[in-house]
Amino acid sequence: MVGFTLSRTMRPSDYETMSGAVETIRKIQSWVVPPHPYQHEHRTWEQSLAWLAVAQWLTQCHILTYDIRASDWGCGVGMFPAVLIGIGAKVDMFENWKPMYKMTTRAEGDESEFVHRQMAQVAAKSSFRASIGKYEIFSSPMLGELNEQWWKKYHISLCISTLEHIENRERAFEDLCQTIKPGGLLFLTMDYADDGRKDETYIGAQCRSMMYNEIQMNLLAKVASKFGFEFFGGDPDWSWAEEMRMVNDNGFASLVMVRNK
Repeated sequence: MVGFTLSRTMRPSDYETMSGAVETIRKIQSWVVPPHPYQHEHRTWEQSLAWLAVAQWLTQCHILTYDIRASDWGCGVGMFPAVLIGIGAKVDMFENWKPMYKMTTRAEGDESEFVHRQMAQVAAKSSFRASIGKYEIFSSPMLGELNEQWWKKYHISLCISTLEHIENRERAFEDLCQTIKPGGLLFLTMDYADDGRKDETYIGAQCRSMMYNEIQMNLLAKVASKFGFEFFGGDPDWSWAEEMRMVNDNGFASLVMVRNK
């Protein structure tokens, strides 16, 4: 996709551009039964962009999929880990489950038990690969609480629409950067607004610390550069446009970088 940068503010027209990736995501996630009620359409959009980044990274790094160690911070019900497990990767999934109870229709019970069942099914479906995809689910530590045992541990670290819900987001982002091996891929999306405001009408707003804007995105990139990261998939385009107002007057932005040291 010529001229399609991976670090971007995402617009409805991107669905057409990413149609192949969207189909791939939906096919793999169709293995997950039943579909989870918290899985909004815009998550498919963000996950399709994540898949484009992972696929492009794979063509350049020459790592076999079943050798990949990945982490998803704020994994939710595990929709993108399902994709990584589906290609044979080993995925560590991190989530604070207590807020998840409030943000889904499952008002009672342990949400992580549902995710265990879901991921086990996906892993079984991936068994035609040279190695079965594997996963572990963690409720701790969270970003902002990591120590050196987590540094340079993963080939891929993802944080999909989670960083804006963390109060100590600066420390959390630094932790995220340090989890990635040299040559590894960093992928984030976050809720985005032209003025960086909070939006109390949005689901999960009670635990959102901020909305991101172009200034904030550039600050993240600057911090990542201190850990040896460079943009992957083209220079960023975080310009705002009114058409970005997709979900409750909000947009979404991505940051995709590779660690070079």
